[in-house]
Amino acid sequence: MCVCVEWRLEPGFMNTGILDVDKHIESLWNDLDPEIKTQYGQDHVASLKDLLRKIKQNAGDPSLVTEVVTDALFRTHPKKRFDLI
Repeated sequence: MCVCVEWRLEPGFMNTGILDVDKHIESLWNDLDPEIKTQYGQDHVASLKDLLRKIKQNAGDPSLVTEVVTDALFRTHPKKRFDLI
């Protein structure tokens, strides 16, 4: 008999390549229509890059996700919620 238990994994931001977007932001900015650039301003791009740098600095190690998933899969009685802190 198989008993299925629902569990949740909410890792938040992990330090992966998806957060390395500085050059992509700059490229998108350079391709924008000048009128749109005027509406947003260069400060908007700088703020966005700064925010993404802060997120990346505080992002977790992605190996924690695999450790928690492995733990959940092999537990006889898995917890309903796993924290990655």
